[in-house]
Amino acid sequence: MQSFNVRCFILGIGLTVGGHGWALQQLDETALASQTGQDGISVKVASTIGQINFNSLSLIDKDGFAGRSAGALTYAPNSVDSGVSFYQGGSGSYTLFNGASPLFVLNTDADAGNSNQAFLNLNVAFNSQLSRINLSPFAIGLTTVAADGSSLQSTRKDLIRTGGNGIDILFNTANPLGLNIQLGNQPQGAMALFKGSLQGIQASGLQIMSYTAGTTDSSRTIRFDANIKPNAASTNGIRLDGTYASVKANGLEVGNAGTVDKFDVGLSNISFGQVGNTAAGTFNSLKNGSVGALGANGMAITGLKTTVRGL
Repeated sequence: MQSFNVRCFILGIGLTVGGHGWALQQLDETALASQTGQDGISVKVASTIGQINFNSLSLIDKDGFAGRSAGALTYAPNSVDSGVSFYQGGSGSYTLFNGASPLFVLNTDADAGNSNQAFLNLNVAFNSQLSRINLSPFAIGLTTVAADGSSLQSTRKDLIRTGGNGIDILFNTANPLGLNIQLGNQPQGAMALFKGSLQGIQASGLQIMSYTAGTTDSSRTIRFDANIKPNAASTNGIRLDGTYASVKANGLEVGNAGTVDKFDVGLSNISFGQVGNTAAGTFNSLKNGSVGALGANGMAITGLKTTVRGL
């Protein structure tokens, strides 16, 4: 039986709860006088968790828009029992995460600060051995649901799909991934503040879908592979330190007050429509086809700020 220790103070008597027994001890007034705050809650995810599998995740809107039925935005892997995988090691030798310490630690605390403005602080620190997160091939689409929101009802209409190996997010283990979230008052100046370094993002078989009369319109589908990686001059990867996300009055703002490390972006196997088919109404009956590849090397962004709104 694993031991644990919880201490609470009741009416002048300290009660210690141990994994193997109970004991009472007298309060230490000197120790109490030195206390200035309270510890929060710390959650550690086991080092043996290498995969999180699920069938689907749905955000359900039960009342919908005027004149429209209830609906759901659904994230669904392209195969059953697939989802997110965590890896350690390097290129060519990745293994499912099974480190000596937790995969990540979530520390939760609340405070009012000196200005008496309360906030909830959530800090996520990933293990420095974590080198890759893989999102297995998935689709994001719209689905109608029962009026009470209890079940999905119709075939999903996908907006985005991935194929191949899905999406790989690679990290620099010398500067491990971290995220700090503050809800309520935000002393850090943003809702979410990132840290750590990226070694790249690789996505294969991406598709942006279009529908006409409720069916997939292949003549308007965009397909491509994407690869984002540090420029050769960026020896520390693409640092996320200072990158933030905040919900503002006009939408979700994502930015970085400094200069983002130089990075390279490549789009390959780009095609519009169904390659080889002729789309009705196109100029001179031009066939759909491959665009080839596009890219930019050594990109650097200073004062990055973008706002996302609407859906």
